[in-house]
Amino acid sequence: MKIIDRHDAVSDQIIGSAVNALNQTRMQDEIFELERQARAFENAGEQMLKVRDFIASPNTILGSTGTKAW
Repeated sequence: MKIIDRHDAVSDQIIGSAVNALNQTRMQDEIFELERQARAFENAGEQMLKVRDFIASPNTILGSTGTKAW
């Protein structure tokens, strides 16, 4: 039976902790980016509704009446 060298076990724990810290940071960055993307998507949807409402009332659009006929 081989005895585990204490130095190797401690080194493994330190490396594992460092890897865990890096992974946690990456996950936090990913969560931040996903939240930012969700906000941008919601904003885009709101802007599309504004355009849709604007186009739905031809009297607000400048130009010839013939070009506004539906």
